[in-house]
Amino acid sequence: MKDLQMIANECIRDLNAIGIYPHCKAEDFSVNTRAKQRWGQCRKKGDKYSINISNRLLYDDISDIATKTTVMHELLHSCDNAMEHKHEWLRLANKVNQAYGYNIKRCTSASEKMTDEQIKRYNKPIEHAKTYVCTCGKCGKVIAQYHRRSKFIQAIDEDGAIKWFHGKNKCGYGYKFSYVVK
Repeated sequence: MKDLQMIANECIRDLNAIGIYPHCKAEDFSVNTRAKQRWGQCRKKGDKYSINISNRLLYDDISDIATKTTVMHELLHSCDNAMEHKHEWLRLANKVNQAYGYNIKRCTSASEKMTDEQIKRYNKPIEHAKTYVCTCGKCGKVIAQYHRRSKFIQAIDEDGAIKWFHGKNKCGYGYKFSYVVK
């Protein structure tokens, strides 16, 4: 497995060399083993940034460029006024692409980062053991399906989730919800 902190430090040094100074540090990075639909994520809470990178990008047979492109992408989000894929983030991404020949963009597919063989090996879909199918106590319609015990499922177990709101059919508050497990 690749060393995420080492890669993050290399990317931060490369960004600093061209005058880009992200607020995130290598120690603010973590490996995400659960996400299957994204390569990375930058979060901001108060003044603190944290970045998680998919473990699929850290396997030894995945190209370093694929990994660094994602790390750079997320680091750019930790720069001033760059949380969205708009003006400042685009300007910074273009600057990095021109300086280092990367292809940092808003989103990338698995085929842009992996070979067909790697996609088969590492991009397996999530298999869910249970599905909670929730229905409204007033109108009887299926209102949600969850693959794990969400706060809503817990509320149904406690009191029928009567404090929750079903607004789609104008049922409102105060009606008990229920669920079945499939």
